[in-house]
Amino acid sequence: MWNKLYYKLKKLNKDLNYSIGYIVISLGIIILVMYIPGWLWMVLLGLVVITIGYYINAYFK
Repeated sequence: MWNKLYYKLKKLNKDLNYSIGYIVISLGIIILVMYIPGWLWMVLLGLVVITIGYYINAYFK
């Protein structure tokens, strides 16, 4: 049973130019965006800014 489902899904993914994975990823991102509270976005933004600053200092010296 699982073997049939696997091959059907593989054929469908090939027919759709391998976009099933991208659809699942985008659905996951939408779910994350909907359920992350505002203060956590600020924490993540702060970490991204710190990381960007670190790479700027490391690569542009």
